This record gives sequence, C-alpha cells and structure tokens, in this order.
Amino acid sequence: GDSATFEQHKQLFHRVQYISTMAGNKKEGAAPPSTITTADDKSKDIKKDVTPQLPPVEAAARRLERLYGGGGLSTKTTATALPINTTKIMKKWLGASSGTAGNATMASVAACAEKTLDPAGVCVTGREILMGLCSEEDRLAVAVTKEDDVTADKPEEGGDAMMEEDAAPSTTPEYLSLTCREVESWLMTLAVRIYWRAGKYQQAYDLIIKGLQLLDAHLVDSGNNTSTAGGLYPLLARMLRYRSLIMESLLTSSNDDDTYAKLCSDTRIELASRHTHAVLRRDADVSATILNLHLRELLLSDRVEQAQKLISNSTFPTDAASNNQLLRYLYYSGRVQALRLEYTQSYSNLSQCLRKCPTNTGLGFRIAVQRLLVVVQLLMGEIPDRSVFFGEGMRGELRPYLEIAQAVRRGDLAVFHETVGGHAERLRMDGTYTLISRLAHS
Repeated sequence: GDSATFEQHKQLFHRVQYISTMAGNKKEGAAPPSTITTADDKSKDIKKDVTPQLPPVEAAARRLERLYGGGGLSTKTTATALPINTTKIMKKWLGASSGTAGNATMASVAACAEKTLDPAGVCVTGREILMGLCSEEDRLAVAVTKEDDVTADKPEEGGDAMMEEDAAPSTTPEYLSLTCREVESWLMTLAVRIYWRAGKYQQAYDLIIKGLQLLDAHLVDSGNNTSTAGGLYPLLARMLRYRSLIMESLLTSSNDDDTYAKLCSDTRIELASRHTHAVLRRDADVSATILNLHLRELLLSDRVEQAQKLISNSTFPTDAASNNQLLRYLYYSGRVQALRLEYTQSYSNLSQCLRKCPTNTGLGFRIAVQRLLVVVQLLMGEIPDRSVFFGEGMRGELRPYLEIAQAVRRGDLAVFHETVGGHAERLRMDGTYTLISRLAHS
C-alpha cells in the first residue's frame, strides 16, 4: 500500500513540474513544440518569396496554352490533344483576361510576342510585326510583375483551376505550341486598341488590316475546321469590330466623307461574305458581330429603310450570341423602329436592352439607351418617371432631356421650342434631334 501511494505522489509531482515548465515558457513567449520551424521550412519560404512572376500579358498567354492542354511552363498538364470546344474556352479566357488587356502597354505586348511565339513557327510574320512596334530596350525594360499585380485577372467562379496559375519564368524560352495562332491574334488586338485609344488611327487601321490577313491565313491553313481553329473565330469577330470603329474614327478626324464611303464600300461586300460563311458554320460570334456592324453603318448613313430590311431578312442568334452583341442588336433595332414610327416595338426592345445592361460597366452605353428610351416614351404620350433622370452618372447627361420632358408636361409649345433650341447642338450630337422635333406635331 505504501509503495502504491509513493508511485501516485511521484506521478503527481512530475505532472505539476511539467505544467509549471509549460507555463513559464508561455510567459516568456516561447513557441510551443507544435510550431517549431525547421530548416527545410525556412528554405521553402525563402524560395517562395524570391520566385519571380511572369508579366501579366505573358502569364495570360501561358494560361491559355495550359487550358488548351499544352504544358507550357506548368508541369501539371502534359496532354497534347486539343479540347473539343475551343471556342468556349477562348471566350471564357478572353473574359478572364480583360483586366490584363485593359492595362497592357505596347512594350508588354511586344515582349510577350518575343517570348511566346516561335521565330521558326507559323507565327513568324506576326512575331516580327509585333516586335517591331517598339524598340528592343523597351521590350527588355518590361518589369517583372509583383505578386500584388498578378491578381489583375480574376477568373470566373467555377472556372478551371488552371486559370489561377502563374508560373515562374524559365531561363530558356519556351514557345507556345497549341495556341500560338490565338495568342498572335490576341496580341494584335491589344496593339490595335492601344493605337486607337492613343488617337493614332492610321497606324491602328494599318495594323488591323495586317492582323486580319494573318488570321485569315491561319483559318485557311486549318481548313476552317471548328475543332482546331474554333478559338480564332471570337478573335475574328473582335478584329472586325475594331476595324469598323477605327474607320469611324478616321472619318471623324479627317472629315472626309468620300474616304469613309470608299472604305465602307470596300468592306461591305466582304462583311456580307463573312456573314454567310459564319451562318453556315453556325458561328454565333462572327454572325452577330457582323450583323450589328451592318446596322451601325446603315444608321450612321441615315439609311433607315435598308436597316429595316436587314432586320426583317436576317435572324439574330439570340440564344448563342454574347450579351454585349445582344444589347447592341436591341439598341440598333429599337433605334430603327423609333425612326420608322414603330414606337411600341421600339420601347419594348429598348426596355429589354436597359434591363440586360450590366450595372458595373458600360455607363456610356446605358446613357445612350436611356436617352433614346426617354424620347420614345415622350413620343408615345408618356412622361418618364423623374427618377430615371437622376441615376448614377446620368444626371448631367440627361439634364437636357429632363428640361424637354418638363416642357412637354407643361404643354407650352413656346417653352418647348425654346428648350429644344437651347440644346439643339447637343441633341444633334446625340442623334435624337429628329425624333424630338416630332414632339411638336404630336
């Protein structure tokens, strides 16, 4: 009995001593045994901290290669077979890379072309054109992206995990094999947009023509097979739209109607042929884009009846087209119907367009839709709700229309003419002066 009691006291003593020791270590700030950092862990942390990241444009190009099943700089994907739906992957990647595209510079575009496009491959011509857009010093001066800048591209929820990977640069150049044509065309669109935003319209036009020629050559080489060249069609639609916008900018800057008419006549037949081929291969992106480009050009030329014939004799791919193209089609259709006195149908299309508009971007487009919708409501004999004139970012742009709506509500024709006359120049710029002039006769 005494030996058992002695053993119990001995165990209790050791337990109290252990608790006292742990309490002393905690008081002195000592780390618990479970959080001891080994030398291997420290070396891993140091290695992780000093690992550089790719520039954003090149990182986006590498991600597309991995999504297509190529290895690139990643070791997780070794498959070489192309995925079935390359068009869907391309559209998803373009949306995820919109942040990088918006912040791209000419030097970063040229540097990406130098590092990703094989000088002995099928994209050698595009590589030389892109590298010639800036000097070698500018390409070498492209800074390596900081870790905080890598999050410029936010992939969509539920997307492929590969969209979030940014591999470290290699000491030897590793050129793209599966997506070199797509990346070349994408870089062309980035360079064209940089020129266009800088007001260098002639350089942008020359470059977009070269880009379209290269893309068409790639499509011919692939036999227009959607399983292997499907990713090029969304880029083709984007290039065609950029060309149209640049042509309008050239007209505005030169004020030469003959030049614009010649450019339109040269491209109108080409766009009609492209639209036919796009419909036959069930390409919703290209067909929807070309249809909207035709409507835009006809409205700018005040050919309303031809625009109406185009709408009635064509079918817009509502289910397969992107939301942006659908919104443009609804706006152009509503404008044509308003000019043709079809106010009810115009109001329906414009209201649907405004409901589908994203609220976090595209403020200028939403303002244009809201302006036209207000005028159509007035022509229908309705007074728009006062709250529509005070939306976020719309107060200043819709102020002339608020004054016109107040004059219509008062029913004083003299006040109406005075108000319209005071804002006549602004209304002509908005393209609503003709419609508002009808209010005096209704």
